[in-house]
Amino acid sequence: MKVEKPTAVFEVTPRAKANAMFPLEAKTLKKVQAILSGTWVPSRFNVAVDLPGDLKAVYNTFTAALTIQKHASWRRYLEPGSEYQVLGDSVPEPIYLLYSKGFFVNKDIDEIELVRQKYFSARHSNSILKLTVLPTLACNLHCHYCFEGKAQTIHNSKIMSEEIQDAVTLYINILAEGKKRVQIVWFGGEPLLTPKTIERISAQIIPNFDRAGINYHAVVSSNGTLLNQDAISQLQRCRISQIQVTIDVPKEMKQDYHGVDTLEKVLDKISIAAEKLEMHLRINLSRDDEKEFDELYDGLIRRNLHNMLKSIHIGHISVPENGWEGCAVDRVPSRLYLKVINRETVKAKALGLPLMQFHSLVDSTPNACSATCESSKVIGPDGLLYKCVDDAGLVERAYGSVFLEKPVKPDNLLPWLTYDWFKYDRCKECPVLPQCAGGCAHKRLFQSDSLKEEDFCYWHIRGDLENRIREYAIGMSS
Repeated sequence: MKVEKPTAVFEVTPRAKANAMFPLEAKTLKKVQAILSGTWVPSRFNVAVDLPGDLKAVYNTFTAALTIQKHASWRRYLEPGSEYQVLGDSVPEPIYLLYSKGFFVNKDIDEIELVRQKYFSARHSNSILKLTVLPTLACNLHCHYCFEGKAQTIHNSKIMSEEIQDAVTLYINILAEGKKRVQIVWFGGEPLLTPKTIERISAQIIPNFDRAGINYHAVVSSNGTLLNQDAISQLQRCRISQIQVTIDVPKEMKQDYHGVDTLEKVLDKISIAAEKLEMHLRINLSRDDEKEFDELYDGLIRRNLHNMLKSIHIGHISVPENGWEGCAVDRVPSRLYLKVINRETVKAKALGLPLMQFHSLVDSTPNACSATCESSKVIGPDGLLYKCVDDAGLVERAYGSVFLEKPVKPDNLLPWLTYDWFKYDRCKECPVLPQCAGGCAHKRLFQSDSLKEEDFCYWHIRGDLENRIREYAIGMSS
């Protein structure tokens, strides 16, 4: 039987020697194929879209591979419900290539279990230590949607004491033993309210990492209002490799305590910091306002930030479990969020702004949610340990302390380490499952009764997937 050769089969991000198996001698290839006897069926994670010229693009969300097929070939081999009988060493090379990229699987394989094992392997990996450290929960702004509102109400202006800083330093150095890489996110509150804390801890852990040959990566998440020359110099001394600054659309959502918008001041500060630090901008979207986006882009370009920013990301504000008492979040509906993303991506690209391209495809299956990983921890300003930053400052959610060797409340730890992404029926039927693992674990654990099913999804991954595949495939084949 003549087999239609695929127009293209490739990974979204090609790996070195990705097709190294195909220079194999025919005899060797036959030996490999001989063990594959059975019935092959299309993967449940294939997503197919029509292309011009009677072609079909198929993207596999587990392997992040894309193939472009003639429509007749797709219907014969990859259309849901089709089967392909493999007998001994009779597998045609194009079909074997599709199998190797995950478009075919053996009929009896449990693909959900394959994905589960990948995530479970990642969550128990011990080579990388991931820490989120909050030197303070205090903040100089009062964003009404802040997910730490309740914790800030409880702790007010608490800043990590030197005693706790020393304990945190010792704790981190112990945890880092034997690790290949340590990643720290300095978070808050507003961490730049106490840059000396960041500098003091960094000065005691970085030399230790250098001696041990541990790769160190540090990031600061800030509202940007306190980015002055002194703070920038301190962050450089702390080997901060990048800083993420959050702004808002509409800008009125991020005002100081005097009710004054902070946007223009923050953009001025970003333009200074971007000369010395890798800058990423997050736009928290709580109400669509196209005019405000246009004004923001104008402000960025006037300051030459379109050439200086590393990336711009439009964030989807979620309903906070522990927000300010009485806060009411007019959350942008998921479909409107996607509309905004699509609209602003086109505009930003035309202006040369580095808006993250949600029209592109995810190029690999992500690792497990950090909060569900064994080697990931959140350290609060009081030295208490949490699994998710959404819980920082809520003592009843802490599972341990930097002062103690063992968890104080293992019952707060176990739900994270035993969390099962794959028990939700709706998610198991979704072809995007390998790339989102059921969405936000914190929402699943603590807000399952108050949120709608769609609120758990990562819409920048799931939404408009078919159009992203189509645009990517047309770009690759043109």
